[in-house]
Amino acid sequence: FNEVKVINGTKFFIKSILSEIIVAKKPKTKVLKPLFNLADTFINFSISLKKTNNSKSNTKITVQNSIDAESEVLINSIKNEFVNDTVKNINHSLKYKWLITDNSLKLENEKYFFSLQTTVFKTYILKIELNNKIIGILHIVNRDNNFKLYHSYILNEYAENIANELYIFLQKNNAKTFLCFDINLNSFLSNKRFLYKKDTIQYFTSAKNAVENCNNNFQAGFGDVLYT
Repeated sequence: FNEVKVINGTKFFIKSILSEIIVAKKPKTKVLKPLFNLADTFINFSISLKKTNNSKSNTKITVQNSIDAESEVLINSIKNEFVNDTVKNINHSLKYKWLITDNSLKLENEKYFFSLQTTVFKTYILKIELNNKIIGILHIVNRDNNFKLYHSYILNEYAENIANELYIFLQKNNAKTFLCFDINLNSFLSNKRFLYKKDTIQYFTSAKNAVENCNNNFQAGFGDVLYT
C-alpha cells in the first residue's frame, strides 16, 4: 500500500445534539436521554428565533438530481485527483443509494451483519452560479440530518459566495451538523454562527498497483463505503 494520506477538515455543529453525543460516549446515561432531548429542544428553539440574514445576492444555488453536462465541463476543467472518473461515480451513487431507509427491511438486515440502515439518507448536487456563470459544484450527503461534503469542485476566488449560499442551504434543510474537508470553504464558514466547531481528520491509503499517474489528491467521499 501507499503511505497513509491525511486530509484536515472541520465539523460544524448547527444544532444541539447532546442526546446523541452523550449517550453514544456514555451508554450508561441512556436513562437520562429524555432530559438531554429536552435540553436539545430548548437550545434549538432558541436558535430558531435568531433568523438568518439572507442578504440579496446575484449568487444562485440549484439542487440537482445528478451532474449535468454543463456542470461536468467545470468539474473536468479543475479536477485533479485520485479517482479519474469522478462524475460517473457520483452520478452512479445518486442513482443507486448504498444505505436504506425502509423500516420494513430492518428485520432482514439484522440477519446480515454488514448491512447499514438509517432513518434519513439523501444526496444532493448543488449547482452554484453567479451572474449565470457556474462557480461551484458540491456533492453533499445527508445522513440523519448530519451533512457531509463528499466532493467539492469550486472556483476558489468565489469561495466566500459559495460558503454563504451553503450556510443558508444547511439551515433551510434542518442540518444538525456539517462535515467539510474543503479548506477554502471552511475558512469562510468559520466566520458564520455555529454552536460549536471541531477540527477533524480523515485517513486514506491505496494499493500501489491499483492507481497509475495519480497525484494523490483526495476528496472526502472517496473514503465512504460506496467506494469499497
